[in-house]
Amino acid sequence: MSSLINFLKEFYNLIASPQFQEKLLPIKIVFGIFLAIFISIIVFILLKSDFLVQMWGSWALLAKNIFVPKNELEKKNFKKWQKIKKRLEKNMEAEYKLAAIEAYEMLDKNFKKMGYQGESLEERVRKFTPEEVSNLEEVLKSIQICADIIHDPDYKLSKEKAQEIIANFEKVLIDLEVF
Repeated sequence: MSSLINFLKEFYNLIASPQFQEKLLPIKIVFGIFLAIFISIIVFILLKSDFLVQMWGSWALLAKNIFVPKNELEKKNFKKWQKIKKRLEKNMEAEYKLAAIEAYEMLDKNFKKMGYQGESLEERVRKFTPEEVSNLEEVLKSIQICADIIHDPDYKLSKEKAQEIIANFEKVLIDLEVF
């Protein structure tokens, strides 16, 4: 037992000795550089992919838009989307309706800019496949609710339903890389 303890003490003294540490310094520097490169690559890939957005939703989207440079249109879309989402924080049905309508109009405007043809937003969305838009049916239901809100000023919209509409539209905008 004491021989094991003596061996461990000698081994520790060897590793901790200044001569050995001096010889290890270049290896430590090389591994430090590799570590920094690999961490940078991992962060870059996470920011470029939608993995974080799918895992953590809006917070990850906010971080992605802060750290990854975007063109001006994507920046404008993102800022406008944040304003739309802020409307949901107010406890007024009129704000929920406005948020849903503004999100509907933003989706419609972006689809037109992307060149999707159709008389209405619903027609443009129906041209997508479930592979392109993973929540296609939910988006179509949300579009119908927005159309009902536009045509019926007395339409009752709960905060939960408005949040669901915004989340459905946000998922489409993320899937199509609008922001």
